[in-house]
Amino acid sequence: MIPRTIQIQNFLSYGHLQTINFNPYHLICLSGKNGHGKSALLDAITWAIWGQARKIAATVRADQGLLRLGQSTMMVILDFEVQHTLYRVKRVLELVYSQPKISLEFGMCKDQHTYISLTEKTIRTTQTTIEKTIGLTFDTFINSAFLRQGNANEFSKRSAKERKEIIVSILGLGIYEQVRKAAQEKIKQTTSEKQTLLALQNHRLETLKEHKHIEQEQKVITQQLTDIQNDYTIATQKLLQLNQAISRVNQELYIKEQHMLEIQKLTDTLHTTLEKIRTERRNWREAHVYLQATPLVLQEQQRTLLAEKINQFQRARHNQLLLKEKSLHLQDHINTQQQYIDQQIYLHQQHILSQLEQHYHEQKYNEQELEKLHIHIENTKTKLQATSDNIARFRTMLTELDLHLCNKSLYIAQFEKRKAYYQQWNSRATIWRNQHSMLNQKIAWQHTNNPSCPLCEQNLSASRKKFLHIKFTKETAYIQHKLNRLKIIIPQLKNILIIDHSSITELQQKESDHSKIKYALDTEIQLQQNLLHELNSISNQENIIKTKQTYLVQEIQKLHTIKQTQTIPETLKTTYKELENVKKELEHITWDMKKIIYNQEEHEHAIAEQQKCNKFLEKKEIDTLRTTLYQKKQAIHMLCQSIKELRKKQHYLMQLVHDIPQYKEDKNHLQSEHTILQTTIDYLTKQKEQVLHRAGILDAQQTKLQKVAEEYAIEQKKIDTYDSIIADYNAIAYATSKDGIQALLIEEALPEIEQEANRLLSKLTHNNAHIMIESLRDLKKGGTRETLDIKISDAAGIRAYELFSGGEAFRIDFALRIAISKLLARRAGTTLQTLIIDEGFGSQDEEGLSLIMDALYAIQEDFAKIIIVSHLPQMKDQFPVHFYIEKIAGSSVVHIIEQG
Repeated sequence: MIPRTIQIQNFLSYGHLQTINFNPYHLICLSGKNGHGKSALLDAITWAIWGQARKIAATVRADQGLLRLGQSTMMVILDFEVQHTLYRVKRVLELVYSQPKISLEFGMCKDQHTYISLTEKTIRTTQTTIEKTIGLTFDTFINSAFLRQGNANEFSKRSAKERKEIIVSILGLGIYEQVRKAAQEKIKQTTSEKQTLLALQNHRLETLKEHKHIEQEQKVITQQLTDIQNDYTIATQKLLQLNQAISRVNQELYIKEQHMLEIQKLTDTLHTTLEKIRTERRNWREAHVYLQATPLVLQEQQRTLLAEKINQFQRARHNQLLLKEKSLHLQDHINTQQQYIDQQIYLHQQHILSQLEQHYHEQKYNEQELEKLHIHIENTKTKLQATSDNIARFRTMLTELDLHLCNKSLYIAQFEKRKAYYQQWNSRATIWRNQHSMLNQKIAWQHTNNPSCPLCEQNLSASRKKFLHIKFTKETAYIQHKLNRLKIIIPQLKNILIIDHSSITELQQKESDHSKIKYALDTEIQLQQNLLHELNSISNQENIIKTKQTYLVQEIQKLHTIKQTQTIPETLKTTYKELENVKKELEHITWDMKKIIYNQEEHEHAIAEQQKCNKFLEKKEIDTLRTTLYQKKQAIHMLCQSIKELRKKQHYLMQLVHDIPQYKEDKNHLQSEHTILQTTIDYLTKQKEQVLHRAGILDAQQTKLQKVAEEYAIEQKKIDTYDSIIADYNAIAYATSKDGIQALLIEEALPEIEQEANRLLSKLTHNNAHIMIESLRDLKKGGTRETLDIKISDAAGIRAYELFSGGEAFRIDFALRIAISKLLARRAGTTLQTLIIDEGFGSQDEEGLSLIMDALYAIQEDFAKIIIVSHLPQMKDQFPVHFYIEKIAGSSVVHIIEQG
């Protein structure tokens, strides 16, 4: 963070709004009288950025204590540079009804007039954004780059634990603590998920125990289905045979009924013939009697009466014959039409049965196809689910691998850097071992009796020898301390390098696995698309078959309705209507025939009598009458022969139709069997549907159990994965704990702080003092404990920090703070930016001030800006730029003085 400009108003001793520009100057000295506002200007910088400044005693709110007396609004606007980017922070405090209200704005300046706001919803989150941008907290800043007035020993006076926390903050090791907490949270979350999965797995195990029971029941159901199917097939075949037998019996009955009609006609003919014989016999007798006893007058009268009577009989006979002929014609037509209708109805019934059978077969075939499609769909869905699981698993693996591989280059760079550190420390260890060996030789030389120096060959006094002994002993102890430190650091660095090399090798393997998994993911995605297309096609087929099944069910219901109602087919309705009309016409004719009074016997008798009379009257020949009697006798004889023939034919036909009752009985028996078989088939069909329904339920349960088994296997793998994840996160939590990477990084950073502090301290003390920072302390009971103790060696030996004078302590503090600031900059990957020193030089003598100024000029290239607060003339005169601060009318004003 490099301050560029600051606008300040009503902050402590500063009143009206004024702008102070730090930008053109590199080395700045803030000077002025005490209480005129030098430290207040630095407090304004820290308050603008962190909202913290000096603590005001007896003030409940520290911010309110910074407000200029008598004012209600305080404002500080600071423009500062971070990583070559200019930012602006504006912090304002207002008193509203005696209650302080603070507002905070933060943004990035693209140019002089363009400002991009980075202000968050709350002051706390905005403050977090500012600290992330700068990379420093207030405590880290005042313990590294800002030596506050009276607090130069802010780092040194802290306890070992607090010093360690400051080093952790400077090194940015808080991220490891966040990682550790995140790992602990992940362990807790994963453990909870694992426990949940274990409970689900136990439930799945209980569910899977039903697997054997379902398999046994499926076998029983399969056997039942086979038996029912066999019984259904046998019953269907029997029903088909029975239908054929019923058809044959119906045909035979139809033929025999035709014979019965013929017998009826023969009976009618026989009856008519018998009537004729009776008439002929009566006529013969009457003629015979007439021949014996009728006189001529009576014959004449009788002929007249008979003529009138015959005319009446002829008219009646003529009408009767016409109606009879028409009646016979209509009766033949009715019989023919009725036979045709019966035959068509029979054929229609057979057609309906055939259609029903065809629909049943088609329905059964569709059910089988639907079952196959359902199995195919379930299999496809199972494959699709497996593919989706594989895709999700591959994507998760790729995400995890990407997370591991995204920092591969950083790991490699870190490995190379640590490798360079390892080689550097090895080289230093070799140098210090050589120095230690040389010092041992020098110490060994002191114990000899040679009074002269082996280098310059001058005689050495006893005091000089004692001085050299103390000096060599101190240097030996110091180098031995360094070697002891290196004995700890170098193996640790070596182990870290081995772990890093293993991690890099693992990353390379993961990179190879990444390519393989990516190829497998693409393959699974293509397979998923193919399965989706196949599932869509199968679903369409299933919908088509279901539509057919619905149509077949409707058609079967229609056919059953037609069969049960036995309605006349549409094609026969016209014929049936015509037949009904003919029957009505026949009834009318029959009624008309009944109205006609005609007696054939009387008619024939009258004709015979007339003929007798005519013949008797015309010829009066007895021989002719006798001839007539003879002819009648012959006619009677012929009629008797005809009757014999008719009776013989009737007897033959009676023999043909005598078994009609048996056929009817057989037909009734067959129809009874047909009804029983149909009932059996309906029962078997219903039983088959129930068994199929139960089989479907078992299949669904079996599929569910298979799914549960697959889920059990998948979740078991997840549990194993969770165990691995928990182990990994335990390792991460341990590695990122204070005893893990943090300790190693602190141990690695301490030599850098020592080296830089000693380099600066050697300039400030003419190489008479050295700083040692110990991270381990030996315990009296044995073992070691982590610490962060500061020990300083000088001509008087190794002493604790607290035993040095104020001037010496300031130099030590100054060297430590500069070393920490440089460490902070190196860890951030940039040059050190700003160093602020507020007073603290009063404890130094003239030589100490000169040494400090020399040190400041030596390190000024390491800083972008150095700001010193001092009122000592020896210090002020050596700075090229003065920010002279004085109070005018009670308000601090800054004047810039350039001295060249």
